[in-house]
Amino acid sequence: MLWKKKIIIKSGYFLISSLFCLGTLEIFSRLVRPVFPGAQKIDAMGKRLEGVSFNSPGASYFQYSSEYNVKTNIDKMGNRITPTSKNKSLEGVIFLGDSFTFGQGIADEETIASKFCELSNKDLNCINLGRPGGNTISALEKLRVFEKDNDIEGYTVFNLLNASTFNSFSGNDISDCLSSKKSIKNINKKTSQRNNYLLQIGRDLSKTSNLFRLLRLNAGTTIRSIGYGVSGQTVFDEDIECFVSTAEKIKLFTNSKKARYIPIIISPSNEIFTGLNEDNLNKIREVYDKNALAPTNVTVKDFYPIDGHYKASGAEKVARFLIS
Repeated sequence: MLWKKKIIIKSGYFLISSLFCLGTLEIFSRLVRPVFPGAQKIDAMGKRLEGVSFNSPGASYFQYSSEYNVKTNIDKMGNRITPTSKNKSLEGVIFLGDSFTFGQGIADEETIASKFCELSNKDLNCINLGRPGGNTISALEKLRVFEKDNDIEGYTVFNLLNASTFNSFSGNDISDCLSSKKSIKNINKKTSQRNNYLLQIGRDLSKTSNLFRLLRLNAGTTIRSIGYGVSGQTVFDEDIECFVSTAEKIKLFTNSKKARYIPIIISPSNEIFTGLNEDNLNKIREVYDKNALAPTNVTVKDFYPIDGHYKASGAEKVARFLIS
C-alpha cells in the first residue's frame, strides 16, 4: 500500500509542476509573441471595427491577424471588389464559394477572381460572390440576387466547393449543410455522434491558448493535419445527401440561365497533407458531378498554418488551374 501512496504523491507533484510550467509558458508567450485567435477587421489607424462583417456593403477595412494584414474593399452589393475586372465586358465569370473564394487573408488583387482576370489576358468581368462562412445554400442565394440585376447568359460560373467527404472540419460545405436546413436540436443530436473530439479540442485550444497558437504557427500545417488524420470518418451519408441536393440546385439554376457551370473542389491543407484529396474528388464525382475538377498544383505550403486559408500563392495557383 505504501508504494501506491508514493506513486499517487509523485503523480500529483508531476501534474502540479507540469501545470505550473505550462501556465508560466502561456503567460511568457503572451508577453513575448502574442498570436491572435482569428482575423480581426481594423481601419487604417489600427482601430478594431465593431459590427462590420466580411461582406458588409460598402465596407473598407484591413483583415488583420498574426499571419497577415491586407486591405479589403466591399462593393455596395456586399461583394468583394475585383480590381482587375473589366466590369463593362460582356464576357463574365462568376466565382461562388466561401472564405477561400472571398479571399480571407489576402488582398483584393490577390483573390482567385482577381488573379484569374489578370492572368487570363482577356477583357473579363470577374465577379467574386464568395462569402466567409457560406455554403451551397447561401451561394445559391448570392447567385440569385446577382442574377436579378444582371443577365448571366453565356457567363461561366465556377462553384468553388470546400467539400470533404471524409472530415467534418469547420467550413466544410458537406458537413455544414445539415446545420443550414434543420433545427438546432436535430443537428446537435446528429453532430454529437461525429467523434471528432481531437479536432474540437484543437479548435478550443486555438481559441484560448496563445502557446498552442504559437506552436501551430511554427509547426506549419502539421498539427492541423495530424488532428485531421486521426479523427477518422466524421462525415455521414446524410451530410453528403444534403450537400448533393443543395449543390444540384445551383447547377440547375445556372443551366436554366444558359450559363456554363463548372464545379471545383477545394481541398484544405490537411486533406492534401494526408493524401486524401484525390479520393475525395473521386467520391464527389461519384455522388454529385462526374465533371467536377480539383486543382492539382496546390501544396500545403500555400496555406496559412493557423488561419488555414490560401496564401496569395495558393489563390494564384487555383486561378492558373481554372484558366488552364
